[in-house]
Amino acid sequence: MLQSTLFIRSPYEQMLALRGDSIVQDPANPDDTYHVDAVAFKCTYEVLEAPAKP
Repeated sequence: MLQSTLFIRSPYEQMLALRGDSIVQDPANPDDTYHVDAVAFKCTYEVLEAPAKP
């Protein structure tokens, strides 16, 4: 099965995110942006507030 991909260019590196992965950013520091794999996110993070809808 083909998965959608998203390419993100942070100030320091290019990131590849697959469907279900997360791009995480510190609201106080927009340069602090990183990719978290979907499985790792479920094991290590808790969503406290749903993302805003566009």
